[in-house]
Amino acid sequence: NEAHCNKYIVKKDLFSGVIALLKQHLHRNNLINSAIIELFQFLRTKNIKPLIKYLVEQYRSVYENIEYVDTFKQLIVRYEQNEEYEKDVQNGSVSPDGTHQTWGGGRR
Repeated sequence: NEAHCNKYIVKKDLFSGVIALLKQHLHRNNLINSAIIELFQFLRTKNIKPLIKYLVEQYRSVYENIEYVDTFKQLIVRYEQNEEYEKDVQNGSVSPDGTHQTWGGGRR
């Protein structure tokens, strides 16, 4: 079950090793750096919300100033979009299925 695996990854902080490698290879153009960038890109593209939230909330300071690729900035943007969506769902302006609520209470 993917949701269970994602919860386990977050609970056990299993990305700590990946982040340690990122720190070691931050300004190197090598296979390790490329693999980490590709992993973050995959998570962002697939919008794996629990892992995006975890990575941004726990490790944002490690990668938020990286300029040589936009992958990390895009991950932060995706996190902010997901957080905004969750706020909209909670205040009722968007239903959990993504449809917008109208003033009359119907969906558009």
